[in-house]
Amino acid sequence: MDPAVVQQAVGVLMDWYDISPDAAARQLQAWADKCGATIGEVAEGLVRGICLGRPTSCPEQILRRLEDLLRQLPTPAMVPD
Repeated sequence: MDPAVVQQAVGVLMDWYDISPDAAARQLQAWADKCGATIGEVAEGLVRGICLGRPTSCPEQILRRLEDLLRQLPTPAMVPD
C-alpha cells in the first residue's frame, strides 16, 4: 500500500463530499470492505484509475465495484462524520 495514494484518495473524498479527513478515511475503508479489497487497492483505483484515467494495479472487478459505488454518490449527510 502506498500511503501517499491513500492520502490522495482521502483528499478526493474530502473535496467531493465536503467531509472531514476522518470521515473520508472511514468512507474509503467502508468502500474497501464493500469491494472485498484493501484500502490501498481502493485508493489506487480511485486516484489513478478513476480520477486520473491511468492504468492501475487495482483489479478490474474492484475498479468496477468502486465505479458502481461512486455512481450512488452519497450526500455528505450519508457519510459518517
